[in-house]
Amino acid sequence: MFKKITSNKSESSVWKEIGNEFSRYTVHLRKCVRSKLSTYPKQVFIFMVLCILISICCFFMLPRQKEVKMVKNPKLSAPIANGMGNIFGSISDLKEVLELQAVLEGLSKKDNLDKQDSMILIQIKDRLLSLENQNAKDAISKD
Repeated sequence: MFKKITSNKSESSVWKEIGNEFSRYTVHLRKCVRSKLSTYPKQVFIFMVLCILISICCFFMLPRQKEVKMVKNPKLSAPIANGMGNIFGSISDLKEVLELQAVLEGLSKKDNLDKQDSMILIQIKDRLLSLENQNAKDAISKD
């Protein structure tokens, strides 16, 4: 039932069979091209040179389409433009700002602030300013 079928011709291949199938057309085409080339060699040569000259003229003379550059907002694309390192840096900065805001909310709920709370507020303010300055320098250097 599962017997392998073999061809009688050991030298047959797909390309040879395709060639055998369409050989009458390809032989006729070859004869026609050879007869035209042998009859009109100068005209064929002039035609080839003319085609080459036309293609060269088209290459240099025809205007090319200019690339349209999209104007991007540097503030929006700056963290993404420079790769994953800047993205993770921006995420860590945002996480730090959120943590500082949480500490500020905890301090604002207190009725009375002592000296240590005031020092914490000054440190938070300084850190927020340094993060803002760092991000401003990064934005300027990216432009």
